[in-house]
Amino acid sequence: MKQFSISLLFIAGLHLLSPGQEFPYTLTTFTDEYVPLSEAIALTPSDDPTWDDPQGGTYLVPLGFSFTMMNRTVSNVAIIDPGCQVGFGSLSADSVNALSPYFADVMNGNSDSVVSAIFYTVDGITGNRICKMEWQNVGFYEEFNATGGFTLFSNYQVWLYEGTGDIEFRYGPNTIIDGTLIHDQWGSPLIFFIRDFVISTQTTTDSWNLRGDAANPTVGVVDLNSKPGLEDILLGEPTEGLVYHFDTGIVGINETEKASLFSVFPTIAESSVMTYWSSHTPTVLRVYDQQGKLMINSQLTFGNNLSNVSEWPAGVYYFTAGEGPALQTKRVIRK
Repeated sequence: MKQFSISLLFIAGLHLLSPGQEFPYTLTTFTDEYVPLSEAIALTPSDDPTWDDPQGGTYLVPLGFSFTMMNRTVSNVAIIDPGCQVGFGSLSADSVNALSPYFADVMNGNSDSVVSAIFYTVDGITGNRICKMEWQNVGFYEEFNATGGFTLFSNYQVWLYEGTGDIEFRYGPNTIIDGTLIHDQWGSPLIFFIRDFVISTQTTTDSWNLRGDAANPTVGVVDLNSKPGLEDILLGEPTEGLVYHFDTGIVGINETEKASLFSVFPTIAESSVMTYWSSHTPTVLRVYDQQGKLMINSQLTFGNNLSNVSEWPAGVYYFTAGEGPALQTKRVIRK
C-alpha cells in the first residue's frame, strides 16, 4: 500500500524549493527495442502473490561499481517505498538524492500467483558496465484497492552507466489507456529527479520532472508539494520502446586530458560515424554495444576513419581507442 514516510522519501509533505538550479543532465529521447532482463536477480519474493511495498522499506541493489548521481557517489542504490523510487545515499544520512522513472504504487499483479517482479543485473565490461533495474509486468495497488483486481500493467527499466554517470529510463509494453486511477490527480506518470532531500526538515535543494509530449518531453523545476497543472506534467504514458537518456556530458575517466587524441562525430548517428585519431602511432579501435558485444575490432590510424553503423540496431555504443591506462571511450547513440 502507498506509504510516504519521513524516513523513506517522501513525496507528500515536501517544502520546495530553493532558487532553481539548472538540471545537471541533457535529455535525449529516442526509441529502441525493449528487451526484458534475462538471468537477472529478483528483488521481490518469487513465492508471495501479495508482495507490495519493499520489505523493510527498501530493496538494496549492489551496483558493482561507483556511480555518481549529481553530488553523491554510491556503490549501492535502494528501491524505496512505494517501490518506484531509486535512492542514492544512505537512508540513515542527513539527506539523499532520488529519481523515479514512473511514480506509482507497484505490486504483484495477481492475487493468486506471482506475475510481477523487480529485477536487477550488471552487464558489460569493467569501465563501461551498466546496472539495469527492471519493473517487469508490475500491477498497481491503487487499482487493486479500488476494484479488487488487475487490468493495468507496465514494464520499464532504469540503466545506470559506469564511468559517464549517465542514466536511462526505458519503457516496455503496458496496458494503461486511462491512468487516472493509478496516477492520483495527474492522470499521467510523474517522472522526476530530486537532489539533496534533507530528511530532518523535509526540504530539498532542487527537484525536476518531465512534462509535455511523452514522445518528446522537456524538463522543468517542479514543486512536488503542489498539484501540477497540465503544463507541468507528462501528457500520456511512455510508449513501448521509448528511451529517455540523461547525459552528464562526461565521457570517461581523465578524458579531458586526452580529448585531443581521439574524437568521434556525430555522437547521434544514423548511417556512419567518423573517428579521428591525432597520433601518428596507430592504435586499436574497438566498439561495444550495451551488452558488451564486440562490434568492431580494427586498427585506428592517424586522421579520419569512417565506420559504417547503418545495419546496427538502434541503441548506445561505446567507441574505444587505445589500450590499458591510455584507453579512451566515446559514447554514440545509433538512432
